[in-house]
Amino acid sequence: MVKRKLDGLDYILRMCSLYILVWTISPPLQHPMLFRVLVLGAGLVWLFFSWLKIAEVKTDIHGIYLAVCVFCVIAIMIEWACGINLVDAAISQLQIIILLLFVLQYIYYSKNDIHFIKLLTIVAIICLSIWQLRTLIEYQTNPGVSRLLVKSGEVARYYAAKGIGGYGLIYPSVFSNMALMFLLGQWKGKKRILLLVPLLIGIILVFSSGYLIAVIMTLASLFCWIARMFTQKKNTAIFISIIAILMIIVVCLELLLKYSDFVLKSLEGTFYHQKVKEIINALLTDESTGKLEGRTNRYLMSIQGIFKYPFVGAKILGMEKELGGHSTLIDMLGMYGIVSFCFYYAIISALRFMYKSTRNKGYVIAFIILLLLNGCLNTLVGNHGVIFIVIPGVSLLSSGEGSCKKFERLQ
Repeated sequence: MVKRKLDGLDYILRMCSLYILVWTISPPLQHPMLFRVLVLGAGLVWLFFSWLKIAEVKTDIHGIYLAVCVFCVIAIMIEWACGINLVDAAISQLQIIILLLFVLQYIYYSKNDIHFIKLLTIVAIICLSIWQLRTLIEYQTNPGVSRLLVKSGEVARYYAAKGIGGYGLIYPSVFSNMALMFLLGQWKGKKRILLLVPLLIGIILVFSSGYLIAVIMTLASLFCWIARMFTQKKNTAIFISIIAILMIIVVCLELLLKYSDFVLKSLEGTFYHQKVKEIINALLTDESTGKLEGRTNRYLMSIQGIFKYPFVGAKILGMEKELGGHSTLIDMLGMYGIVSFCFYYAIISALRFMYKSTRNKGYVIAFIILLLLNGCLNTLVGNHGVIFIVIPGVSLLSSGEGSCKKFERLQ
């Protein structure tokens, strides 16, 4: 296959994509306003020039571009209508904008520059490994520090400047670990060593972070990977994994109740102690207490918000506090009403492209399961957008030129 000759616009698009990617997974770049403005500018430049490129030829991705632009413009206009100036309004929506930009980048490069996705994937894995290792080193003297970095306060800025990642590093790591597991099963010989190091760093980081949902998602990935190794029917492997996970969860809950005193005593002084205590209290009583109860109430609020504000959404009415705020894939409909369908359309389109481009459909199913688990129980942020590059990217890396040719024949 002869690679398409790149022109000036192509190189501008590539540089913008690389900057957005590095900014997204580099803690020191995420808080200073200058770098935020630069990444927003890079996103606008990329969006404008990529739109010019697709305007030259007839393609079916114009609708996806339009959906993303409509959603982002309306979201910013709502913020502006609430009394925030346009620049601050755009910055307030930066995380969702970056997430959708990654969706568009994946779809665009799948059509126009599929080989560049492999380069972006390699850069993403290297950058993630650097900040994962830096954060893991900090854990040795400051365990649980990532839980302090959820919001953009002074503490978050202080640790981010030192290269320590929080929520926005841990959850993308869950997906990158899944991608590396897949690639580990595809590569042969000495090349596997190149994958083992970042994979081990990523897994240790997630288990050390104190994010319970991230740990559960990582366990799900491990079970999917193990099941896949014992069957060639990839879809069957995923369903076997789900059944195995459910059975193990049931058994673990029974053991947790039986040996609750021993478990709590063993976890004394760790950041998992309170979490496990809340789970035990919820299982032993009719009412849960503490943070677990708060989480449950938030999820109920998110679901109720869908029915309370199905058309115009809660945001424009100033009622966003009535939503749970912990479940992006559920909250989005209640937050923006009908306009949110543009957001869902872009995400589903990326999954459709991913499904077409991979030779392992079970791998895509596993990704969708993790995405739903994450998006329904957590807030999706711009950092998570990198998964729309890494997940399909490792599929391309696993098969070299063959997978690229296969995908181009499907277009």
